[in-house]
Amino acid sequence: DDFQLEAIRALANRHSVLVAAPTGTGKTIIGQFGIFMARKHGARAIYTTPINELSNQKYRDFRAIWVDDQVGLLTGDVVVNRDAPILVMTTEVLRNMLVTGASIDDVGAVVFDEVHYMGDAERGTAWEESILLAPRHLPLVCLSATVPNASEIAEWIRDAHGDLTCVFHDQRAVPLEHRYWLPGSDPEKHDFKVSTIVDADGVLTSETRRLRTVGGELAGRVRWGGVASQGFRGEERIAGADKDPRELSAPWRVVRYLEGEALTPAIYFLFSRRATEEAASSCVALRPVPHAAELIREAKGRLADLSPADRNLRQVALLLGRFLPRGVAVHHAGLLPQVKLLVEELFQAGALRAVFATDTLALGINMPARTVVVGEMLKFDGQSRRLLTPNEYRQMTGRAGRRGIDERGVSLLMYSPWVTFQQTLGVLTSDLLPLESAFHPTYSTAMNLWLGPEDEERLADLYARSLRRLQHDRTLKELTERKQALEDAFEQERAPGHIAREEVWEHAAELSRVDYELRRARRTATVEARRTVEGLARVLERYDYLRDARPTPKAPYLRSLFDTNALTLSELLTNQQLEGLEPAELAEALSWFSVDRESAIRGLPLTRRLHRLREILDFLHGGVLREEERHELQMSRPLPVDFHGVALAWAEGHDLASIAQRARMQEGDVVGALQKTLDLINQMRGAALQGPLGTNLIGLLDEADGLLRRGVVQASYQWAVGGLPEVSDDTVEDWDVRILPEDEPSAGLIAALDNRPRRRIPAFVKRRGAGASTSTRHRPAVGRRRK
Repeated sequence: DDFQLEAIRALANRHSVLVAAPTGTGKTIIGQFGIFMARKHGARAIYTTPINELSNQKYRDFRAIWVDDQVGLLTGDVVVNRDAPILVMTTEVLRNMLVTGASIDDVGAVVFDEVHYMGDAERGTAWEESILLAPRHLPLVCLSATVPNASEIAEWIRDAHGDLTCVFHDQRAVPLEHRYWLPGSDPEKHDFKVSTIVDADGVLTSETRRLRTVGGELAGRVRWGGVASQGFRGEERIAGADKDPRELSAPWRVVRYLEGEALTPAIYFLFSRRATEEAASSCVALRPVPHAAELIREAKGRLADLSPADRNLRQVALLLGRFLPRGVAVHHAGLLPQVKLLVEELFQAGALRAVFATDTLALGINMPARTVVVGEMLKFDGQSRRLLTPNEYRQMTGRAGRRGIDERGVSLLMYSPWVTFQQTLGVLTSDLLPLESAFHPTYSTAMNLWLGPEDEERLADLYARSLRRLQHDRTLKELTERKQALEDAFEQERAPGHIAREEVWEHAAELSRVDYELRRARRTATVEARRTVEGLARVLERYDYLRDARPTPKAPYLRSLFDTNALTLSELLTNQQLEGLEPAELAEALSWFSVDRESAIRGLPLTRRLHRLREILDFLHGGVLREEERHELQMSRPLPVDFHGVALAWAEGHDLASIAQRARMQEGDVVGALQKTLDLINQMRGAALQGPLGTNLIGLLDEADGLLRRGVVQASYQWAVGGLPEVSDDTVEDWDVRILPEDEPSAGLIAALDNRPRRRIPAFVKRRGAGASTSTRHRPAVGRRRK
């Protein structure tokens, strides 16, 4: 394509490039050309991605292109062939290399895949710091999804790094058609109508006028999470929207429709794990696929390395016993890594009708489909339920339409009694939101760059050159121009006397608001970088990592820790408060830092030593958070209260199923937390090697690492790097699929088949009603649970 050729020519001339293009248009080819140019000149190449799963996938892909020993992998918990000429890594690993002064003089190109991740609140800082710290002579290949402010991002990279060619391409590789699913008004008939609302040429159809009064019937009747009497987020209600809500169609009917229209394979997006499993369970109403036996046989063979206990996990039983026979599967973060990998491979091979997935699938993983179903337009973002943004919708529907296979892709939007059709259409047709910087300072970067008093200015300069600062300056410019335009318009209207008194107040209020925003933006842009560095210095002085603007002997320990809560971890190490623990207890203590948000889980038992340590940690970490707040910094994050005992139980040899069940966690979340704990153990080991304060901890850390690296945790690393094992007849025969209890499928099935909107019943009413009707045969179970 022309945009690919333009980018390739720029790389051939040793220029950096920023390529902003939709998903599925072939940006990876440009990244691979950057690698080719580096190798052509005898240099190494680095390819970075935002998450471990995507790095693992790229590593496997590149091994198929280049010879095995030519490709290496570096993530937080996996190191393979680190001296290879082509290195795949997460962006955090590259940032850590740059801030610690690791030599990359022999590197001829760095590829940043999914560079729009720069706006991510958790990890965006690593992207900006990597670009700011990369040698200016080094060509950068920045690959991004379509963002409306690509020229602004390009201008910032030019200022931070040097010459850059910006290539903007907004044409999809495969045209996309948007359809709307409307259930019939009679719930007994289970009929429906699917209308094309935007054709493949991007033109609104006449159906949009007919549908303008449907959807959102319940949004004006109740008040919950941002929905008010005027509609969602206070929007004006439209005529005809106060009709009775329609009954939602079961997902299996949607899959049957898609199959009848030759629109499979499909990805069906829902925004909770339970919703994906209930939707997939509804597909038991479909006939089994002709190749069901082959699917189950292949799945058994590819998962043959699972232990007998792990083979009996609920998610494995669901996959083999319920989903695969119907040609469907689920994909979400709670699955075991190897189960997710199997689902991805089966879908890529065209063996599945549909995959019901959360939006975590929308990031990077290579799973193109013919159709994308957007099952709901509201999602919970950790704070409230809100409408999808145009960017999120575009990211999901970017998977619809396979280049070279499909003439067009299809996006199917489902009716909702909570969201009007007009709101759905607005998400579809609105302009994309600009990428906004999420840059914030980190302790590891500060300490690695702060080697003497003169480096305080260097650190302030780094923060001042961030995209965040540039965007603040843009705000200043825009607000200044807006204020001037308001003043000019007010003078023109006031002079002839044509302006009414009410409008005078409106103009004055608007001018006052803009003037206030302008003054605030000026103050922010002027003092932000300096205030950040000064506040950071005060915190580091408080904990004796700086003295008279010079690093103290404690500084090397903090330089080796890259976690968000690095300061607290360093304090635990330098205060030698971890040395009295057993290896299993040490693994448990570090696991408290592995989960970054609160969730509905149940803590498992701890030893007395760990209870005492937790009290010490709460006091220590609370002091760090208060000190940061006092200096207007947001660097560390609170520790989850209820996440404890999981790593201890695993280190003591308990099986995955029992741990997950007792902690009320999904198995994939348990494995993810243990993998993050292993990464923290590795960081702490590197810090302990920096001086005498960590000498006694090194052996304990090694033992703790060994206790966690067993079973499915250790195997998941092997599968991530080498892929799933090939099918073996011996293992397939020696595997009986667990039969789920009869009452389990019915709950999910009924919820999926009969999911008309209902009045929410308070929890205490449910408990009282349940207690009145509980039969005696259930009482022993309650007794056992209490025991």
